[in-house]
Amino acid sequence: MEQYRLINEAFGMTEWVQLREQCSPGCLFGMQMHIPQEGAPARQIGQLESDILHNGKPIDLLQSSISQTDETVKILYRSDCGVSCELNFSLDGKAGIISQTLSLENNSTHVLEVRRLQTRFRFAPGEFERYLQTGNWCYEGDGGWERLYPGGLHLCNEGGRTTQGNTPFLALRQIGAGRGIAFHILPVGDWEICVRSSSGGVGPQGDGTFSLSLGHATERVSIKVEAGERLDMPQVLIQSLPDGMLHYAAPRLHYFLNTHMLKQEKREFPVVYNTWMDCYDDLNQERLFERLKIAKELGCEVFCVDAGWFGQEGNWSECVGDWRERDTIALEGGLSGFSDAVRQSGLRFGLWIEPERVTTCTPIYQAHPEWFAQGSSGFYPILWMQEVYDYLKNEMLRVIDRYGVGWLKLDFNQELEVDPSGTGHMRYYQNLYRLIDELRQSRADVIFENCASGGLRSDINTMSHFDVSFSSDNANPWDGLSTFQQMSMRTSPNRIYRWLALQRGPDIPAYDRSKGTVEHTVVTPSSPGPGFAECETIDTEFACRLLAQSPMGLTGDIATLDLPTRDCIRTHILFYQQWRCFLANASLLTDAEPARLGNRKSWHVHQFVEEACERSLIFVYRMNHICETRWVKVSGLEPLNRYRVSLFGEENAEVRTGASLLESGVAIRLARRNSSAIVIIEQV
Repeated sequence: MEQYRLINEAFGMTEWVQLREQCSPGCLFGMQMHIPQEGAPARQIGQLESDILHNGKPIDLLQSSISQTDETVKILYRSDCGVSCELNFSLDGKAGIISQTLSLENNSTHVLEVRRLQTRFRFAPGEFERYLQTGNWCYEGDGGWERLYPGGLHLCNEGGRTTQGNTPFLALRQIGAGRGIAFHILPVGDWEICVRSSSGGVGPQGDGTFSLSLGHATERVSIKVEAGERLDMPQVLIQSLPDGMLHYAAPRLHYFLNTHMLKQEKREFPVVYNTWMDCYDDLNQERLFERLKIAKELGCEVFCVDAGWFGQEGNWSECVGDWRERDTIALEGGLSGFSDAVRQSGLRFGLWIEPERVTTCTPIYQAHPEWFAQGSSGFYPILWMQEVYDYLKNEMLRVIDRYGVGWLKLDFNQELEVDPSGTGHMRYYQNLYRLIDELRQSRADVIFENCASGGLRSDINTMSHFDVSFSSDNANPWDGLSTFQQMSMRTSPNRIYRWLALQRGPDIPAYDRSKGTVEHTVVTPSSPGPGFAECETIDTEFACRLLAQSPMGLTGDIATLDLPTRDCIRTHILFYQQWRCFLANASLLTDAEPARLGNRKSWHVHQFVEEACERSLIFVYRMNHICETRWVKVSGLEPLNRYRVSLFGEENAEVRTGASLLESGVAIRLARRNSSAIVIIEQV
């Protein structure tokens, strides 16, 4: 029996075992896998799960060869009709991550129909826990560990918004073994993760094996591959979990994504003021000019006009797809003049647009209804039609150039209905990614924001094609912290864009246009949702520090803020600007598993570390916790180096060795609940 190994001393060994004409992993990052008996059928042994029709008849893909380098394992499968499949595993030993790619080539003379082409992993008997995240509006990325019970698990998304309902991410760990693995799908449209128990089940009622299959979704899928064509399936990342802890592994995921996946051209993002939670779609020039002046005084670098500037009749949602400026309401035809004023003030001009949705009342739909397919609240463009693709690209370029846009907020507020082509939206996303890439290349100075009713399209693949991704429409800052923590377990924190909604009373506009009355103090939304219908007081310093860890923005009626509040915001914006280069390249290490949404009882410690080990930032938050003092563990320093340790906003500092900090950490005392501190560590 031949064995093929990718060895990584820091994270364990990955071993593929040769069996007859097939190959299965025997040990994956220290976790034992199930190896079938020699006499088992080929379909039960191999790494692939496939359902492919050739000239209307099913075919088998059997292993043809396997080869290895120090960091890769390549398995080649062939059929007797000229169809081949290549499965590659590439190890980044520093990150403890295996990148899996899967491609199929049709070298036959007939069209193939692909109904299933996924990879499969079989785990040896044991008791396991699983970690997954749900993805719902204002509750993006909420997750936690639970026992994996018999019966299996099915996660999928077939609605077009890739992280709505579930996220393409699953972590498993063996109870009591100190080992774990996380799987990340980089979807191209729909995706699927299936856990199936074999005989005996999984968990306390049995010690049977189970299999995990993942990749492109299989429901209703019928992907046609023409003769001579190649089909690339979604990439999968397989991540080692040191000691079975997801938050221990997260910094290495950040390193991997920052190094290999995310765009390198822009990393230091400006501070944005967005108009939405100030006036929603009720825009007028006088109000906007007033907000522009204050936003500049606060240190904002982008002024973004949200929905409400376009369409001739109805509210903003009824006009989506009509990207003509309103000439009788809103800015009354003065958007170009206002964008000029924004740029003349020294800020970039930002604009909201939703290019992936149209309604029946829009001129483009009335002229070309055949260009669009049914969505959940409108229609979406058939992007694989070249004339549709060209129209949308040219329309977006027209908007960018006419209004001098430097920040483009791209929203996506509907699900896609079943694709009649049977591709499961694969072709749609292939062309969407191509469109965004071409726009970014042709307008390299523009920052492209990914938004989908908040963070409902925050998978790794989609985020890699944009500059930043909005995390959530939930404007509650405490929930925002939890969402940020959760999302950082499966993507890079330095691309997660968030905003802070602050203003003073007594009149607080609500999303439904109702009015509420509160005491004349700084308030923030207290409940999930994009409005001030329910609000509560908050310490401005605490609120700003919840935000200053990643690309940051502001919204709300900033004209109501008093001078001390403005000074506090200005100070923290300046802090972010001074440290954003560091934060853009740093990895995030949390001191515990992420808190569930709604949990305000704990402490939170976020440490940002860099490869050079010269600097570190530690954000410490005391929520509604009874203890006043917290010992903070420190990582990512060189033991022999000396470091200056200080608290942001305080003059006192001490010099300590890296060894002392690594061994003893830092003690932080916060006398008040809902208070915070920032520890600055810099090499002397």
